[in-house]
Amino acid sequence: MWDGTKYVGDEEAPEPQPFIPSEVEVLRAQARALGDRADFVAECLLGRNGAAGVQVILKLLMFLTGGEIMRAMLMAQRMILEKMTFAEVSAMLQLQVKKILLDSGMGFMVE
Repeated sequence: MWDGTKYVGDEEAPEPQPFIPSEVEVLRAQARALGDRADFVAECLLGRNGAAGVQVILKLLMFLTGGEIMRAMLMAQRMILEKMTFAEVSAMLQLQVKKILLDSGMGFMVE
């Protein structure tokens, strides 16, 4: 029998049971982890400005999607917003950016 500090008598201690969290506890932990990751990304971006911030966004897009299309879409959007010129787009992405701009009716931006 357990007296609060030790087992008394000739009973053996019960086998420790593994902790199995409930589904709600798992979902709460996952939500906290996603919030922490979003906070980390926001902190990374808030301290940056200009080209450095764009580089961080591009690296995140590459990591999260692995696609050049997303990077090309970001570059095309920045061109439409007049934040950069076609000459500033990396040679590796120029063809995709040109296609996106042509499809968007903004082909004059690549001339």
